[in-house]
Amino acid sequence: MNRTIGEQLVRNLGTAIFGRAEERRALRSLLSGDAPLVIYLHGLSGIGKSTLSAVLCREARELGGSAICLDGRLIEPTQHGFLSEMANALRCAPSLTAVTDSLAGLPQPVLIALDGYELLTLLDAWLRQVLIPALPEKARMLVCSRLRLRRGGSRRPNGAGCCASCDWRGWTRERRTRYCAPSA
Repeated sequence: MNRTIGEQLVRNLGTAIFGRAEERRALRSLLSGDAPLVIYLHGLSGIGKSTLSAVLCREARELGGSAICLDGRLIEPTQHGFLSEMANALRCAPSLTAVTDSLAGLPQPVLIALDGYELLTLLDAWLRQVLIPALPEKARMLVCSRLRLRRGGSRRPNGAGCCASCDWRGWTRERRTRYCAPSA
């Protein structure tokens, strides 16, 4: 069977990550359903956020689930631009209702991986206050950014925490795992 270079790169992706077992274990908690609803992964350019995101998307699919992988560099930083990109990935109409209905119909786990979030800061309030609360119960998000989570960004409008923030620069594996684990 003829494979494309892209297919081969995706296949090799998981084996090309060295020394990231603890990080991958913490991120895999998103796929179990009892983890935080959102993990916000941030750090310097080149530390492997995009690679970890791509591997997690692949693992979600291997579990029989769904992964919507979005790149902030390709999204117009407006509500319409974001919904249009989600709609393209889901093959539905670019409205909040159509997107959330389409996500609800996907097999679990449903992972939405958003890379390059620092380019979408204009959408931060809308994403936290409108999109994330409207997502189906089975959906989880991995948000990757070069910027730290804004103060108050780990809260839902009603004040209940829903987000784990991970900045792995200079942390021990034990501390990263403990910090990213769901709180009781």
